[in-house]
Amino acid sequence: MNLTEEVLAMAPKRLDAKLLRDALGGSSDEVGVFQALLGFRTGTGALKAVHLMNDLAQTVSNQIPAHDGDLLCRVTREHHERSEAEGNSDSALRADPELGGIYGRAYPERLGAQLISDLRSAAGRVLNVDTGMYEPGKRMASPLATHVGLLGADGFGRFLVGPFLASLLGVDGRARLQELFCSDTDPVTRALRPLFAGVELRERQQPEYRNAPSHFDSILGARLSTLLTQPLSKPTLLRSFALAASLGILLKIFGVGRAHGRPALLALSSSATRPRTLRRVAVQSLQRGRDALDRALANELNRHPSAEKLWSAKVRTQSPTVEIRRERRDETAALQAIRAMRNHRAMKSKGEIELYWPDKFALALAGKAGLVSSRTAGWGQHLRLSPEHIEILAMMFVPPTARAPAWKTMWRQIRDDIGVVVGANPSEDARFLEDAGVMHAGYEELAKNALSMLNASVSRGVARLLPDSGAEVTGGQA
Repeated sequence: MNLTEEVLAMAPKRLDAKLLRDALGGSSDEVGVFQALLGFRTGTGALKAVHLMNDLAQTVSNQIPAHDGDLLCRVTREHHERSEAEGNSDSALRADPELGGIYGRAYPERLGAQLISDLRSAAGRVLNVDTGMYEPGKRMASPLATHVGLLGADGFGRFLVGPFLASLLGVDGRARLQELFCSDTDPVTRALRPLFAGVELRERQQPEYRNAPSHFDSILGARLSTLLTQPLSKPTLLRSFALAASLGILLKIFGVGRAHGRPALLALSSSATRPRTLRRVAVQSLQRGRDALDRALANELNRHPSAEKLWSAKVRTQSPTVEIRRERRDETAALQAIRAMRNHRAMKSKGEIELYWPDKFALALAGKAGLVSSRTAGWGQHLRLSPEHIEILAMMFVPPTARAPAWKTMWRQIRDDIGVVVGANPSEDARFLEDAGVMHAGYEELAKNALSMLNASVSRGVARLLPDSGAEVTGGQA
């Protein structure tokens, strides 16, 4: 290599940031790297468990109320400041040409104005517990929608999270969910039956979904299906599934770059003060997961149909760009492009669209489910488990007909299947994290973290202590 070639090789290469953004996030006519790798899109930070369940329910039942949830919005927003403009008064709803008949059957005039108002307020308290019942026409979703007739046409279906989860469950799991959302025997559905009795259900236009489940997807799907077999009330089971699915999305994204798609994450107890060093380990385990994600994204970028255009296109002077230190397209260059794009700041004046990274998408969703710590006192985010989360994990891993396993055995299975450790098997858990590139975690601190979770689980009835100083899970058969 002569001097000129050496200088050219060292000179930074400029890539068109708009082309790179479209390759990663997708465009109107092309699937992006994120979706190709994960099976779903990540273009939002607003997705919550309620939207996930709304999408999943409509996917498995293939139905949605013909009014798209607008009747429910108007019923529950009687006292809202925009009620008059929206036509939410009793007289306006009765006179509505499309919804008046349904509303009149749900709230006959003979009940009287005060009782009708009280019943509408009660419906609002149930359906609108998280203020997800927006202005009519704004695509609402309710966290306690226990029946297909109570679903709303929220705008998050385009991200394909519902079809992704449905693809994991298999025939039996999908049938179980469909049965749950079509049954009207639970107390919540019975109380709200007047709001959907007689409502026309239309067929949902299902988005095309092609991704085949990965090895990790199959394991996660089996565990979610086990959860659906638990003998719980429908509202409790649906809530548990929503939290489990939120955790599953986090694990999917932070494990996709590792062998078999399994992450390596340390989860800390939410019920105790964590030692400073253990918090570092938990934070770093998420960071290592993001590093692995970036490598997987880089490999997928090299295979993407627009990769050749991205590397060969001449960048205009005024175009927003990112710079890398590699002239040729290879794994190193693609990884540099990913990292450069992470540091790139959108310039709206030049027409760029914000890029929502999968890890940010996962952390936002899991954070709303209480699974991820917030950034406080300078600490990065990390996975955390409350007693409720631990109970849900136990129900995912211990079928109702199985013999109750030892506490440590369950956590060993959780680690080997979905890559979450808490320190129940300190030396094994520490080695598992180190093999993933995470700093050494002290055995004593890991054991204390696991003990905190055990004590909280005993109080909740998820585990019981044994005379030999051991413990076992209370699920399954004794």
